[in-house]
Order: sequence, then structure tokens, then C-alpha cells
Amino acid sequence: MPAQQSRILLLACCIGAATHIGHARHLVEHLIEKFGRNHPIDVGGLNVEVEAPVTRLVCGIRPKTLGDLEDVLDYLETQVTHLLSAVHTGQEGSNIDFESKVLHAGMIDQVGMEVADMAQISAFQRLTQMPLLWSWD
Repeated sequence: MPAQQSRILLLACCIGAATHIGHARHLVEHLIEKFGRNHPIDVGGLNVEVEAPVTRLVCGIRPKTLGDLEDVLDYLETQVTHLLSAVHTGQEGSNIDFESKVLHAGMIDQVGMEVADMAQISAFQRLTQMPLLWSWD
């Protein structure tokens, strides 16, 4: 029974990840159509030290243009497909196997959300033109 519950949880996580990644894909394709593949990613200029921390950690690349985000999305979509195949075939022997895949689904979901945020901020200059209203100091 625990393996079946973990399997259902993995399916739910895959649905959420696919939704966010699908939104990111739609947004990136629209922005590439509007601004071009070589439009630079700028999420805050000199105010941001690491512009894509999760993407850099998970995918190992530093996206510099909107076109670079397509490569990241290709990876994410491939991973969701692999996770869904595990849900369908159910070859995992224990609930821990499914739960490790749930963590992976959450990780790629986070990357997908970061990609959408970076694309939107870069293309529409949201948040980068706002004055700094608070400080860590």
C-alpha cells in the first residue's frame, strides 16, 4: 500500500511540474517570437549576483539569452516524461523509490518556475525598474 500511495503522489507532482513547465514553454516561445532568440536575460543587472541559481545548479548552464532557456525546457520536459513512465509501469520495488522521484519532480518543477520568471522579468523589465524599498542591512 505505501508504494501505491507514493506512486499516486508522484503522479500529482508530475501534473504540477508539467503545468508549470508547460506555462514556461508557452511564455518562452511567445517571447522569442516577439523579441527574438538572442534577447538577453537580465533579471536585475548589477543588483543580482546569481541570476539563475536553481537552473545553474540543476542544469549546469548559465542562460544568457531567451534561446538558452529552450535548452533548459527541453531537459525539463524529458525528465517529466521519464517520471511519468515510472508512474505508468510501476517497476519500483518500494515507496522510497517513488519518493525519490517525487523529490526529483519537485526539483525540475522549481527550475521550470525559475525559467518562466527569468523570461518574464527579462522581456517585460518587471521588477528591474522598481526602486529598492527594503534592504538586508
